[in-house]
Amino acid sequence: MSKKFSAEYVNEELSFKAAKKYITEYFYPLRDGRHAYKTAHGYIILDYYTLKEEYFASLTDVRLTNYYFNDYDQLFTVAHKSHRIKLYNPSNEAVEHPAHSNKKYKKYIELKDEYYKLEEKTKLLKIQLDQAEREANGTQEDEEEYADEDDEEEYEDEEYEEEEEEVITPVSTKKKTKTTTKANKIPLVDAKKDFARSFYL
Repeated sequence: MSKKFSAEYVNEELSFKAAKKYITEYFYPLRDGRHAYKTAHGYIILDYYTLKEEYFASLTDVRLTNYYFNDYDQLFTVAHKSHRIKLYNPSNEAVEHPAHSNKKYKKYIELKDEYYKLEEKTKLLKIQLDQAEREANGTQEDEEEYADEDDEEEYEDEEYEEEEEEVITPVSTKKKTKTTTKANKIPLVDAKKDFARSFYL
C-alpha cells in the first residue's frame, strides 16, 4: 500500500470493494464532524469541505463518496499526546500508526518531546525574565525620582540660606545725645565772681 492516498490508484487499479477498504485505511470520520487523515508520519485533521474537495472530488466512482460520507458508520476520536495525534476506534482502542512502531521513529518522538519540554521551559523563563526586568526598571525609576526630589530640596535650602545672608540689619538713625555733668552746667558769671573775690582775701 502506498504511504500517501492516491485517487489515481483507486480509479485505475482497485475494484469497488477494494477501494472501500483502501479509503477507510486512510480516512477516519470523527465524532465532532471532522476527519482524520493518515499520512506517512502520523495523522492530521481535516474539515469536511477540505476532505471532499481535495481528495474525494478526484474519485470517478461517486459510490465511494456516498459510501464514506453516508454509509460508513464508524466514528473515531482523537487525543493530542506528546505533541502528536493519537487515534482511537469506537471501542476506545488506540489505532496505532504503522510508522509509530518503528524504533527510529520512536527515537525521533522522544527527541521531539524533549525539545518541546525545553521550549516550554524556555518560554516560562522568558516570561519570568521579562517580569523581573520590568520590576527592576520600576525600582530604578523610583530611586531616580527620589534622588531628584532630594536634589530639589537641597537646592531650595541653598536658596533659602542665600536669602538669609542677604538680609542687612538696618542702621539706627537715632541721634546720639551729648551727656553733660552737673559741673558743666555752672554759669560763667558765677565763675568770674569767685575769681574776683580771691584778690580781697
